[in-house]
Amino acid sequence: MNLSRRTFVSSLAGLSVSGWLDGLARHASATEPNVRRPKRCILLWMTGGPSQIDTFDMKPDGPVDIRGEFRPIATAVPGIQITEHLPRLARHMRDMVILRSLNTGTARPPHNLAYRSIRLFKENPLEPVSRPHIGSIVSSSRPANDIGYPNFILLGLPPGLRPSDTTPGFLGPRHAPWVVPPTLGGLDHLSPPVSEPTLRDRMDIVRQMDADFAARSPLAQAHQANYQAALRLMRTERPHLFDLAREADRLREAYGRTPFGQACLQARRLSEAGVAFVEVVMGRDNGDGLWDTHNDNFNRTKTMCAELDVAMSALLEDLRVRGLLDETLVIWMGEMGRTPEITRGNAGREHFVSAWSIVLAGGGLRTGQVVGRTSRDGEEVADRPIRAHDFLATICLALGIDPASEYDIQTGVRVSPGDRIPPERRVRLANASAEPVRDILSR
Repeated sequence: MNLSRRTFVSSLAGLSVSGWLDGLARHASATEPNVRRPKRCILLWMTGGPSQIDTFDMKPDGPVDIRGEFRPIATAVPGIQITEHLPRLARHMRDMVILRSLNTGTARPPHNLAYRSIRLFKENPLEPVSRPHIGSIVSSSRPANDIGYPNFILLGLPPGLRPSDTTPGFLGPRHAPWVVPPTLGGLDHLSPPVSEPTLRDRMDIVRQMDADFAARSPLAQAHQANYQAALRLMRTERPHLFDLAREADRLREAYGRTPFGQACLQARRLSEAGVAFVEVVMGRDNGDGLWDTHNDNFNRTKTMCAELDVAMSALLEDLRVRGLLDETLVIWMGEMGRTPEITRGNAGREHFVSAWSIVLAGGGLRTGQVVGRTSRDGEEVADRPIRAHDFLATICLALGIDPASEYDIQTGVRVSPGDRIPPERRVRLANASAEPVRDILSR
């Protein structure tokens, strides 16, 4: 399936998101039934790992070789400060929670191990169990949406990682992500080249031929799952969800005419239409938008913050005025943070997993607060450490998923009371030792 592409001019001069978005969203909100829907999730993935000290956990009283060049500014919540380079997000602090005490190890791991720790929730990245991405967990917990789209859509793939790094694990290929390259146009080739009855007959023949093989082969099952997903898309009643030309120019400007900004707008469209989990990747193979700031940390972080500030603040405001923010959990995170100390020769920050930050917004959380605290020098967690499985359990509970759910790793089916599944085939979503951050969850 091909995706039409268009070029666009990079510009960070977005319009103010406050006020005028209400008018753009009024019609959509007026036609939306007043029904409480299952919560959706939008993950904003910061490829490379942003520096927490230069974004959401600044150390203005620390030594100069730690605090760096940036200065903190006040936010909409008294007493909470963030970097001067995120002024729009500072105004949205009442909609956000900053988790400042992530601790996902003690070494300085390469990206792939850090990625697996927090994204696949392996406290031991080399653990043999094939654990699912959080998007696959959400997908498996929701019924198929009524628009014919997959329930887990990944807008872009982090550079240097493989599709297998977004594995659905033991949940099976039905819950693998649909990886979509950045696009502004609609989906091409949705109409079948033959009539519907002929297409149906041909697919019946394919299913019959594959049935015996698929029963014994996970690869064949994945193949069939892809075919079924393609068929659903061909029959969707919402074929234009990827066509951003249908959005008002002022709204597209508000998100920023950047790949990340337009992908955030795309994520809102998909989430609003019924897709349970959408991930937006910030960072491209040419190095643009990468937070892996081993060199020139401050100039690069300032540039990326400008792009992030426009897009994420527009997303939060757009969701709010459409009445969707409380039922949409927005997660801002990367695979790790950056070292407090600054390298002298290249003014960079290195990999760091001992004390770093993640931001959550919306989702019915108790927002407008900070959880956890790091030491004055930022080297360690001083209060409320949050491990990978603590974070997973928190996200599951926020989305109405039981983190103690057990699954049969051979079939991907949830284990019910009374099922005679041997212990070696059972696995929990989150480890039994997980301690969710309950003080941010709604009652």
